[in-house]
Amino acid sequence: MSILRTILGVFVGIILAGMVVFTLEYTSHRIFPLSEETAAVLSSPESIAKLREADPDKLAALIESIPLPAKISVVVGWAIGVFVGALLAARVSRNHPIVAALSIGVVQTLAVLMTLTMIPHPIWMAVAGLGTQLPPAYLAGRIVKGKLAALPAR
Repeated sequence: MSILRTILGVFVGIILAGMVVFTLEYTSHRIFPLSEETAAVLSSPESIAKLREADPDKLAALIESIPLPAKISVVVGWAIGVFVGALLAARVSRNHPIVAALSIGVVQTLAVLMTLTMIPHPIWMAVAGLGTQLPPAYLAGRIVKGKLAALPAR
């Protein structure tokens, strides 16, 4: 039963992490609106791929035109998303909180890597984005492990 709880925890953690990242990025775009052209290109993976193949320099220029606070908020959103998803995964898992939490960190790292390969990001965003996935996940697992240890045994 404990392995099933861990699998369930990872599954719901991945979903929650994605929802948090989506919500924070959506909010960021409301606070720091993108140009119509940039928003149109970033609206779907197909439009990104089409422009990347047709004119990679234009895609890079569109990404460069995004305000710095918006870029920072994306990286912060990635970190918050992985932390929240890892907290849930660890809590649902109970017996394997670190493993469940780090699983979310690994999945989110892969998601960030996929995003970085699709869209040309500044180097600092790539480093920060990849570097802010596993530490928050581990921290979430440690927090839940400490809280679970304090609970009476069942």
